[in-house]
Amino acid sequence: MLMLGVQRKENKYRFLHYRARSSATAFHFFSFFFLTFSFFLESMSDALEEQLNQFFELNLTAASRAALDAKVTQVAGALPHVPAGCPGIAFVTSGGTSVPLEVNAVRFITNFSSGGRGAFFIEGFVERGWYCVLLRHHSAVRPFRRVLDALGTDELFAAVLHGQPPSQPQPELQHMQKLHDASHALVCEIVFDTVIEYLYLLRALCLLLCDPAGAASRLPLLFFAAAAVSDYYIPLARMSTEKISGGDGLTIHLDVVPKVLGLLHDQWLRRPAGLPAARCITFKLETSEQAMHEKALRNLHAYQSDAVVANMLQTYKQRVWVYRREGQPELVEKKDDKTIEATLCDVFIPWALEK
Repeated sequence: MLMLGVQRKENKYRFLHYRARSSATAFHFFSFFFLTFSFFLESMSDALEEQLNQFFELNLTAASRAALDAKVTQVAGALPHVPAGCPGIAFVTSGGTSVPLEVNAVRFITNFSSGGRGAFFIEGFVERGWYCVLLRHHSAVRPFRRVLDALGTDELFAAVLHGQPPSQPQPELQHMQKLHDASHALVCEIVFDTVIEYLYLLRALCLLLCDPAGAASRLPLLFFAAAAVSDYYIPLARMSTEKISGGDGLTIHLDVVPKVLGLLHDQWLRRPAGLPAARCITFKLETSEQAMHEKALRNLHAYQSDAVVANMLQTYKQRVWVYRREGQPELVEKKDDKTIEATLCDVFIPWALEK
């Protein structure tokens, strides 16, 4: 019996020793795997960044880059003047993106978007005292103008030339005027045209807003990728310099625009530990509810989005679903006389302010 007890104890110690060794081995294995995988992801990001640099090098002239850099400098000059006590920054992209067919462009292929969603987000954030950077297509809807755009031509002339009040309800006009006045201190607006200009400015502005040396990086950042980005483009080297002549037909070969959502989340919007996080919100519009839910979930993980706002074409102004990494999808519906974007501001602001 004594020998049996000693044998059991020895077996127990051997088992514990084996478990300890196995745990240590597993720990080293997973540590090695994590480091290797992290290195792999970083190498992929570096390769994508280099691909994007070449994309810009081949498709932007020196004069075009200088003009775009001047716009970034404009934002850099505005950021130090963000009002004291501002709770956060909303960076919103808006409108479609153009793909010119000629260098001296007459014809374009366009991913159409009115830009209304982006414009209404700006109104909502200004109303809540947030600073806004708006990167919009030159033809996109402009914030605070919707009440004016709803007026008829006769009403506009009568109001401007003769001081006659328009039929639009006065409280709404006055509210928009108040927000517009506040926007002088709270909105920095940058305009683009082509998809290449959009991507160049997007990268530069993200890096600027997340630069740890800048005061803007001390504020929570919500990035809304509301622009409709073209999937294809024509390389500058293959473009006709002058207007393409009419004829029997036209065959166009389009190249694929580099995918940047992974870079956006992993590199451009990354802030060092200790600074408020930058949240990336993307959008998904579909005509089938099942497809909408499936693609929203896929985009959430495939593109490393922090949230996806999904909606149906038929009801995109009334209700949306918000997908986040944690929890179930949240149905958000328009409230009273607010826009759906104003309601979404109240959903995302508390999330952005979480410690």
